[in-house]
Amino acid sequence: MPDSLIAALAEPRIKPGLPSERLHTWRALVRNGVSEGRRNDSVTQLTGLLLRRGLDPLLTLEFMLAWNLARCQPPLAASEIEAVVNSIAGREMARRRHDR
Repeated sequence: MPDSLIAALAEPRIKPGLPSERLHTWRALVRNGVSEGRRNDSVTQLTGLLLRRGLDPLLTLEFMLAWNLARCQPPLAASEIEAVVNSIAGREMARRRHDR
């Protein structure tokens, strides 16, 4: 995935009052990736951020698969990424239905 696309996706619409250092943390995660020991948590957190900000679940899955290959050292199995995204997407869709 091109760095320009990663950078564009790393600029979520932040709720007012969210500290700018949190935005920098997300940007660093997207740009720098993670190594073994932090991959699952990072995939979970980034997936949650994207879905909570309204990104389509299928787009989120594609982004996370690409990010995993490009930025996780070593990459997780695609099936692990899919399981995380599916789990969090299910919770996010339930939250959205509840909030209507």
